[in-house]
Amino acid sequence: MAELQNIKEFIKGLNVKSDNSLTLEKLLERAYDIRKFEIELYWKRASYFWGFLIATFTAYFIISDSTRFASKSKFELLVVCIGFIFSLSWYLVNRGSLFWQYNWERMIEGIEESLEVNYYKVNLIPKYKSYHLFSAHPYSLGRINIMVSFFVCIIWLTLIMFYFFYPTNTLDLSKPLDFGKLTIVILTTIFTVILLYKGKSPFNHSKTFSFESRNIKYKD
Repeated sequence: MAELQNIKEFIKGLNVKSDNSLTLEKLLERAYDIRKFEIELYWKRASYFWGFLIATFTAYFIISDSTRFASKSKFELLVVCIGFIFSLSWYLVNRGSLFWQYNWERMIEGIEESLEVNYYKVNLIPKYKSYHLFSAHPYSLGRINIMVSFFVCIIWLTLIMFYFFYPTNTLDLSKPLDFGKLTIVILTTIFTVILLYKGKSPFNHSKTFSFESRNIKYKD
């Protein structure tokens, strides 16, 4: 994948048509629309993960305070591992969403620079400092969401450590191995590695697509 070093290479990389079928103005409009679409998806994804995490926290507290479960210990481990996977996924999705939002914002800035327009790059100068608690300040909503999701990850990871090393649950290697718990831990570890290393967009890989056409017959 070629790296574009300056605005001329950037514009050339956009492959603008000389016949005006695809002008910079049209590209700018599309970039704004896609950025808006990315932001809408960002908050929809946040609602999706919040719903799952609330359900997982609820399940954890119900199981930890209940005596109705015959395999309470195993269910408790399963829930905290599920909570960790969901929170890690939310954290990575937040980072990915912010990246694509930044991508289209830089695209808008590049196109506007070539059109000699500074609409997007002109910002209001903050009047108040961050310690003015009830005044407007340019905090990044995306970064705050990433911080919150990372904090939730730490909470679930702490609960996993708490599960194994709390005095009443101290890991005892002299006891027979519980294959159910071992399976849960191994699956959680494998899926964590998959999320971290296989969840990235494949920028440097060529993509080949194949299509097929369906034949449709109509009765007379």
